[in-house]
Amino acid sequence: MFNPNPNIPGHNKRLRLIFKGAVGAFDDTLIHVIFPTTKQYLYRGRGKSDCYQNVLAVCDFSMIFIFIVAGWEEIAHDSRILSETLANRHAPFSFTPPEKYYLCDAVYVQNRGFMALYRNVRYWLGDFRQRRALTSKEKFNHAHAKLQNVIVRVFGVLKA
Repeated sequence: MFNPNPNIPGHNKRLRLIFKGAVGAFDDTLIHVIFPTTKQYLYRGRGKSDCYQNVLAVCDFSMIFIFIVAGWEEIAHDSRILSETLANRHAPFSFTPPEKYYLCDAVYVQNRGFMALYRNVRYWLGDFRQRRALTSKEKFNHAHAKLQNVIVRVFGVLKA
C-alpha cells in the first residue's frame, strides 16, 4: 500500500517539491550470517572467514520496511538481484503506481517506478562537504542522495 503523501521528516520536507512521486528508497546491504561449511564458499566476504548475505530492501520515508529479499550470495551484483526479484512471480514486490517511484542508487537501471542518480556525476553526501553542488546534475544528485539516504539509516539501525 502506498501513501500518496509520504511523510518526509525533518529538513528534507522541501525535497518533497523536487521528488513529488517518491514513495520510498531501496538499496542492498551485506548482513553477517552463519552457514554450514559446505556452503560457506558462496557467502565468504572478500577473503575473510566471515560469511555475508546480500539483502535487498525497500523502505518508506518513515524508516519502515516495505519489502525485503534475502538469500543472495555476497558477490551477486545489485542490478542482478533486482532484475531477478522483479521477474519472480512469488516475490511479493510492491510495484509503484504509474506516477510514483522509488529512489535508488546509480547501479540500478532507470525503469518505470525507479529513479536513479545521474551516472558519472558525484553524489556521495561527503563529496558536497568540501565543495557544494555546482551543476544542475550535481544539485539533483545531492538532493536525491539526501532523501535516498533513509535506506542507509534503516540498515544502520537494523545492523545495530
